[in-house]
Amino acid sequence: MNSCFSKKRVLLYSGLLAFAMSSAFAGDTPLIFANNYVSTGAGAWVKGNIQANNYVTTGANSNVSGDILTGAAATLGAYAEVGGVISADAAITAGANADVKGTVKHGSAFTLTEGINSDIEFGSYVSQPSVTFNNQDVIEAQAAYSDMGLKEGETSLPPTITINTTLNPGLYSAASLATTAGITITLNGTGTDNTDHWVFNITDILSFGANTKLELSNTGNNSRIIWNSGGYTSVGAGAQIKGIILAHAYVSTGAGSTLSGVDSCGSIFSATSYVSIGALSEVGLNDCSTNPILLQVAEAANGDTDHAESKDDNEFPEAPFDGS
Repeated sequence: MNSCFSKKRVLLYSGLLAFAMSSAFAGDTPLIFANNYVSTGAGAWVKGNIQANNYVTTGANSNVSGDILTGAAATLGAYAEVGGVISADAAITAGANADVKGTVKHGSAFTLTEGINSDIEFGSYVSQPSVTFNNQDVIEAQAAYSDMGLKEGETSLPPTITINTTLNPGLYSAASLATTAGITITLNGTGTDNTDHWVFNITDILSFGANTKLELSNTGNNSRIIWNSGGYTSVGAGAQIKGIILAHAYVSTGAGSTLSGVDSCGSIFSATSYVSIGALSEVGLNDCSTNPILLQVAEAANGDTDHAESKDDNEFPEAPFDGS
Protein backbone atom coordinates (compact mmCIF):
# COMPACT_ATOMS: atom_id res chain seq x y z
CA MET A 1 0.00 0.00 0.00
CA ASN A 2 1.26 3.50 -0.83
CA SER A 3 2.34 5.11 2.46
CA CYS A 4 1.73 8.56 0.94
CA PHE A 5 -2.01 7.97 0.79
CA SER A 6 -3.18 11.16 2.55
CA LYS A 7 -6.25 11.89 4.63
CA LYS A 8 -6.86 15.05 2.60
CA ARG A 9 -7.16 13.08 -0.62
CA VAL A 10 -9.34 10.36 0.86
CA LEU A 11 -11.67 13.06 2.15
CA LEU A 12 -12.34 13.98 -1.45
CA TYR A 13 -13.46 10.46 -2.17
CA SER A 14 -14.82 9.25 1.16
CA GLY A 15 -15.74 12.14 3.38
CA LEU A 16 -17.50 13.75 0.43
CA LEU A 17 -19.21 10.54 -0.54
CA ALA A 18 -22.51 12.25 -0.61
CA PHE A 19 -24.46 12.41 -3.80
CA ALA A 20 -24.64 16.00 -4.76
CA MET A 21 -28.08 14.85 -4.94
CA SER A 22 -29.87 18.13 -5.27
CA SER A 23 -29.65 17.56 -9.02
CA ALA A 24 -29.47 13.79 -9.31
CA PHE A 25 -32.04 12.91 -6.64
CA ALA A 26 -35.28 14.39 -5.41
CA GLY A 27 -35.36 15.76 -1.86
CA ASP A 28 -32.85 14.62 0.73
CA THR A 29 -30.12 12.11 0.05
CA PRO A 30 -31.64 8.60 -0.07
CA LEU A 31 -30.72 6.00 2.49
CA ILE A 32 -31.51 3.35 -0.14
CA PHE A 33 -31.41 3.89 -3.90
CA ALA A 34 -31.98 1.33 -6.66
CA ASN A 35 -32.08 1.87 -10.39
CA ASN A 36 -34.66 -0.94 -10.45
CA TYR A 37 -36.89 -1.74 -7.44
CA VAL A 38 -36.59 -1.70 -3.64
CA SER A 39 -38.34 -4.22 -1.40
CA THR A 40 -38.32 -4.60 2.37
CA GLY A 41 -39.35 -7.70 4.30
CA ALA A 42 -41.81 -8.03 7.16
CA GLY A 43 -40.80 -6.01 10.19
CA ALA A 44 -37.87 -4.31 8.43
CA TRP A 45 -36.98 -0.76 9.44
CA VAL A 46 -35.43 1.75 7.02
CA LYS A 47 -34.48 4.86 8.98
CA GLY A 48 -34.45 7.28 6.07
CA ASN A 49 -35.60 7.76 2.47
CA ILE A 50 -36.10 5.15 -0.26
CA GLN A 51 -35.81 6.04 -3.94
CA ALA A 52 -36.28 3.66 -6.86
CA ASN A 53 -36.76 4.02 -10.59
CA ASN A 54 -39.10 1.04 -10.52
CA TYR A 55 -41.53 0.00 -7.80
CA VAL A 56 -41.18 -0.01 -4.00
CA THR A 57 -42.80 -2.63 -1.76
CA THR A 58 -42.69 -2.74 2.03
CA GLY A 59 -43.54 -5.81 4.11
CA ALA A 60 -46.11 -6.22 6.86
CA ASN A 61 -45.26 -4.31 10.06
CA SER A 62 -42.34 -2.60 8.33
CA ASN A 63 -41.30 1.00 8.88
CA VAL A 64 -39.79 3.61 6.56
CA SER A 65 -38.94 6.65 8.66
CA GLY A 66 -38.49 8.96 5.67
CA ASP A 67 -40.03 9.31 2.22
CA ILE A 68 -40.73 6.79 -0.53
CA LEU A 69 -40.13 8.09 -4.04
CA THR A 70 -40.73 5.71 -6.93
CA GLY A 71 -40.99 5.94 -10.68
CA ALA A 72 -43.66 3.23 -10.67
CA ALA A 73 -45.95 1.71 -8.00
CA ALA A 74 -45.71 1.68 -4.22
CA THR A 75 -47.19 -1.14 -2.13
CA LEU A 76 -47.37 -1.07 1.66
CA GLY A 77 -47.93 -4.23 3.69
CA ALA A 78 -50.47 -4.56 6.49
CA TYR A 79 -49.60 -2.38 9.50
CA ALA A 80 -46.70 -0.85 7.55
CA GLU A 81 -45.76 2.74 8.38
CA VAL A 82 -44.19 5.52 6.32
CA GLY A 83 -43.00 8.54 8.29
CA GLY A 84 -42.83 10.92 5.34
CA VAL A 85 -44.23 11.45 1.85
CA ILE A 86 -45.04 8.87 -0.81
CA SER A 87 -44.41 10.01 -4.36
CA ALA A 88 -45.39 7.46 -7.02
CA ASP A 89 -45.97 7.50 -10.76
CA ALA A 90 -48.38 4.56 -10.69
CA ALA A 91 -50.60 2.69 -8.25
CA ILE A 92 -50.30 3.06 -4.49
CA THR A 93 -51.68 0.10 -2.56
CA ALA A 94 -51.89 0.27 1.21
CA GLY A 95 -52.55 -2.87 3.24
CA ALA A 96 -54.88 -3.08 6.22
CA ASN A 97 -53.95 -0.63 9.00
CA ALA A 98 -51.08 0.85 6.99
CA ASP A 99 -50.21 4.40 8.01
CA VAL A 100 -48.59 7.20 5.97
CA LYS A 101 -47.68 10.19 8.13
CA GLY A 102 -46.92 12.52 5.23
CA THR A 103 -48.81 13.39 2.08
CA VAL A 104 -49.25 11.66 -1.26
CA LYS A 105 -47.98 12.98 -4.58
CA HIS A 106 -48.76 11.13 -7.76
CA GLY A 107 -48.20 11.00 -11.50
CA SER A 108 -50.61 10.57 -14.37
CA ALA A 109 -50.88 6.79 -14.01
CA PHE A 110 -51.87 6.98 -10.36
CA THR A 111 -54.54 4.90 -8.62
CA LEU A 112 -55.04 4.31 -4.89
CA THR A 113 -56.22 1.20 -3.08
CA GLU A 114 -56.59 1.42 0.69
CA GLY A 115 -56.97 -1.54 3.03
CA ILE A 116 -59.25 -1.60 6.05
CA ASN A 117 -58.31 1.07 8.61
CA SER A 118 -55.36 2.34 6.55
CA ASP A 119 -54.54 6.02 6.99
CA ILE A 120 -53.22 8.16 4.13
CA GLU A 121 -53.15 11.96 4.24
CA PHE A 122 -54.14 13.83 1.07
CA GLY A 123 -53.14 17.36 2.07
CA SER A 124 -50.81 17.76 -0.95
CA TYR A 125 -52.51 15.37 -3.32
CA VAL A 126 -51.21 16.86 -6.56
CA SER A 127 -50.15 15.68 -9.98
CA GLN A 128 -46.46 15.67 -10.80
CA PRO A 129 -44.21 14.64 -13.71
CA SER A 130 -42.97 11.07 -13.94
CA VAL A 131 -40.20 10.36 -11.45
CA THR A 132 -36.81 9.22 -12.74
CA PHE A 133 -33.65 9.34 -10.67
CA ASN A 134 -30.19 9.59 -12.14
CA ASN A 135 -27.97 6.60 -11.36
CA GLN A 136 -24.95 8.11 -13.09
CA ASP A 137 -23.51 9.49 -9.85
CA VAL A 138 -23.35 5.98 -8.42
CA ILE A 139 -21.58 4.71 -11.53
CA GLU A 140 -19.12 7.62 -11.52
CA ALA A 141 -18.43 7.21 -7.80
CA GLN A 142 -17.63 3.54 -8.24
CA ALA A 143 -15.25 4.35 -11.07
CA ALA A 144 -13.63 7.12 -9.02
CA TYR A 145 -12.97 4.85 -6.03
CA SER A 146 -11.52 2.17 -8.30
CA ASP A 147 -9.34 4.77 -9.99
CA MET A 148 -8.17 6.05 -6.62
CA GLY A 149 -7.08 2.53 -5.73
CA LEU A 150 -5.01 2.28 -8.89
CA LYS A 151 -3.38 5.66 -8.29
CA GLU A 152 -2.75 5.36 -4.57
CA GLY A 153 -2.06 1.66 -4.22
CA GLU A 154 -4.13 -0.92 -2.35
CA THR A 155 -3.65 -3.75 0.10
CA SER A 156 -4.92 -7.04 -1.33
CA LEU A 157 -7.35 -9.06 0.76
CA PRO A 158 -7.79 -12.83 0.51
CA PRO A 159 -10.86 -14.12 -1.38
CA THR A 160 -12.38 -15.20 1.95
CA ILE A 161 -11.72 -13.78 5.40
CA THR A 162 -12.03 -16.86 7.57
CA ILE A 163 -10.87 -15.64 11.00
CA ASN A 164 -11.38 -12.65 13.24
CA THR A 165 -9.43 -9.84 11.60
CA THR A 166 -8.34 -6.27 12.37
CA LEU A 167 -8.01 -3.70 9.58
CA ASN A 168 -6.36 -0.32 9.98
CA PRO A 169 -7.50 2.66 7.84
CA GLY A 170 -6.58 2.46 4.17
CA LEU A 171 -7.43 1.21 0.70
CA TYR A 172 -8.16 -2.48 0.18
CA SER A 173 -8.95 -4.60 -2.86
CA ALA A 174 -10.05 -8.09 -3.87
CA ALA A 175 -11.32 -9.76 -7.04
CA SER A 176 -14.26 -10.99 -4.95
CA LEU A 177 -14.55 -10.94 -1.17
CA ALA A 178 -16.47 -13.15 1.24
CA THR A 179 -16.47 -13.63 5.00
CA THR A 180 -16.95 -16.85 6.91
CA ALA A 181 -20.11 -16.92 9.01
CA GLY A 182 -19.76 -15.66 12.56
CA ILE A 183 -16.40 -13.88 12.34
CA THR A 184 -15.69 -10.36 13.60
CA ILE A 185 -13.87 -7.73 11.56
CA THR A 186 -12.54 -4.88 13.69
CA LEU A 187 -11.82 -1.55 12.00
CA ASN A 188 -9.10 -0.04 14.15
CA GLY A 189 -8.85 3.74 13.86
CA THR A 190 -6.12 6.18 14.80
CA GLY A 191 -8.03 7.92 17.60
CA THR A 192 -11.52 9.07 18.49
CA ASP A 193 -10.59 12.67 17.65
CA ASN A 194 -9.36 11.73 14.17
CA THR A 195 -11.09 11.17 10.84
CA ASP A 196 -10.23 7.78 9.36
CA HIS A 197 -11.35 6.07 6.16
CA TRP A 198 -11.62 2.52 4.91
CA VAL A 199 -12.24 1.98 1.18
CA PHE A 200 -12.82 -1.55 -0.12
CA ASN A 201 -12.68 -1.92 -3.90
CA ILE A 202 -14.12 -5.30 -4.85
CA THR A 203 -13.99 -6.08 -8.55
CA ASP A 204 -16.94 -8.48 -8.55
CA ILE A 205 -18.91 -10.04 -5.66
CA LEU A 206 -19.00 -8.88 -2.05
CA SER A 207 -20.59 -11.41 0.33
CA PHE A 208 -20.83 -11.10 4.10
CA GLY A 209 -21.53 -14.44 5.77
CA ALA A 210 -24.32 -14.91 8.29
CA ASN A 211 -23.66 -13.24 11.65
CA THR A 212 -20.53 -11.49 10.42
CA LYS A 213 -19.92 -8.54 12.70
CA LEU A 214 -18.08 -5.30 11.98
CA GLU A 215 -16.82 -3.53 15.09
CA LEU A 216 -15.19 -0.13 15.41
CA SER A 217 -12.25 0.55 17.70
CA ASN A 218 -10.63 3.91 18.43
CA THR A 219 -12.60 5.50 15.59
CA GLY A 220 -13.72 9.12 15.23
CA ASN A 221 -17.34 9.94 14.44
CA ASN A 222 -16.51 11.54 11.09
CA SER A 223 -14.79 8.44 9.76
CA ARG A 224 -16.17 6.72 6.65
CA ILE A 225 -16.35 3.13 5.43
CA ILE A 226 -17.01 2.47 1.74
CA TRP A 227 -17.75 -0.92 0.20
CA ASN A 228 -17.41 -0.58 -3.58
CA SER A 229 -18.58 -3.71 -5.39
CA GLY A 230 -18.39 -4.17 -9.15
CA GLY A 231 -20.90 -7.03 -9.01
CA TYR A 232 -23.58 -7.76 -6.43
CA THR A 233 -23.42 -7.46 -2.65
CA SER A 234 -25.10 -9.86 -0.23
CA VAL A 235 -25.36 -9.53 3.55
CA GLY A 236 -26.10 -12.74 5.41
CA ALA A 237 -28.78 -13.22 8.05
CA GLY A 238 -27.91 -11.61 11.37
CA ALA A 239 -24.85 -9.81 10.02
CA GLN A 240 -23.98 -6.41 11.52
CA ILE A 241 -22.33 -4.28 8.86
CA LYS A 242 -21.15 -0.69 8.92
CA GLY A 243 -20.51 1.64 6.02
CA ILE A 244 -21.87 2.75 2.67
CA ILE A 245 -22.49 0.07 0.03
CA LEU A 246 -22.05 0.96 -3.63
CA ALA A 247 -22.92 -1.99 -5.87
CA HIS A 248 -23.05 -2.13 -9.63
CA ALA A 249 -25.59 -4.97 -9.49
CA TYR A 250 -28.10 -5.87 -6.79
CA VAL A 251 -27.84 -5.67 -3.01
CA SER A 252 -29.65 -8.15 -0.74
CA THR A 253 -29.64 -8.38 3.04
CA GLY A 254 -30.70 -11.41 5.05
CA ALA A 255 -33.20 -11.56 7.90
CA GLY A 256 -32.24 -9.74 11.07
CA SER A 257 -29.22 -7.98 9.57
CA THR A 258 -28.21 -4.38 10.27
CA LEU A 259 -26.39 -1.69 8.31
CA SER A 260 -25.33 1.70 9.64
CA GLY A 261 -22.57 4.24 9.24
CA VAL A 262 -20.03 5.32 11.84
CA ASP A 263 -21.95 8.35 13.07
CA SER A 264 -24.11 8.63 9.97
CA CYS A 265 -26.96 6.65 8.54
CA GLY A 266 -25.02 4.36 6.24
CA SER A 267 -26.48 3.84 2.78
CA ILE A 268 -27.14 1.26 0.07
CA PHE A 269 -26.92 2.16 -3.62
CA SER A 270 -27.49 -0.17 -6.57
CA ALA A 271 -26.35 1.43 -9.81
CA THR A 272 -28.18 -0.89 -12.21
CA SER A 273 -30.37 -3.32 -10.28
CA TYR A 274 -32.49 -3.80 -7.15
CA VAL A 275 -32.16 -3.62 -3.36
CA SER A 276 -33.87 -6.23 -1.17
CA ILE A 277 -33.94 -5.77 2.61
CA GLY A 278 -34.62 -8.91 4.67
CA ALA A 279 -37.31 -9.37 7.31
CA LEU A 280 -36.62 -7.72 10.68
CA SER A 281 -33.53 -6.01 9.26
CA GLU A 282 -32.52 -2.42 9.96
CA VAL A 283 -30.83 0.14 7.75
CA GLY A 284 -29.62 3.34 9.41
CA LEU A 285 -29.50 4.66 12.95
CA ASN A 286 -32.06 6.54 15.02
CA ASP A 287 -31.63 10.29 14.49
CA CYS A 288 -28.60 9.70 12.30
CA SER A 289 -27.16 12.38 10.03
CA THR A 290 -27.63 12.14 6.27
CA ASN A 291 -24.55 10.93 4.44
CA PRO A 292 -22.66 13.49 2.41
CA ILE A 293 -22.36 11.24 -0.80
CA LEU A 294 -20.44 12.19 -3.85
CA LEU A 295 -20.47 15.87 -4.55
CA GLN A 296 -16.86 16.14 -5.65
CA VAL A 297 -15.93 12.55 -6.46
CA ALA A 298 -15.78 13.03 -10.22
CA GLU A 299 -13.78 16.23 -9.79
CA ALA A 300 -11.38 14.53 -7.40
CA ALA A 301 -10.88 11.70 -9.87
CA ASN A 302 -9.62 14.30 -12.31
CA GLY A 303 -7.21 15.76 -9.77
CA ASP A 304 -9.30 18.72 -8.58
CA THR A 305 -8.46 19.16 -4.91
CA ASP A 306 -9.85 22.67 -4.50
CA HIS A 307 -12.75 21.46 -2.39
CA ALA A 308 -10.74 19.35 0.04
CA GLU A 309 -11.25 20.16 3.68
CA SER A 310 -8.81 18.71 6.18
CA LYS A 311 -7.05 19.94 9.28
CA ASP A 312 -3.93 18.05 8.33
CA ASP A 313 -2.38 15.90 5.66
CA ASN A 314 -1.41 13.01 7.90
CA GLU A 315 -0.57 9.73 6.26
CA PHE A 316 -2.20 6.43 7.04
CA PRO A 317 -0.11 4.00 9.07
CA GLU A 318 1.89 1.29 7.38
CA ALA A 319 0.78 -2.37 7.40
CA PRO A 320 -2.99 -1.78 7.49
CA PHE A 321 -3.92 -5.47 7.44
CA ASP A 322 -3.65 -7.53 10.60
CA GLY A 323 -5.20 -11.01 10.66
CA SER A 324 -5.76 -12.25 14.18
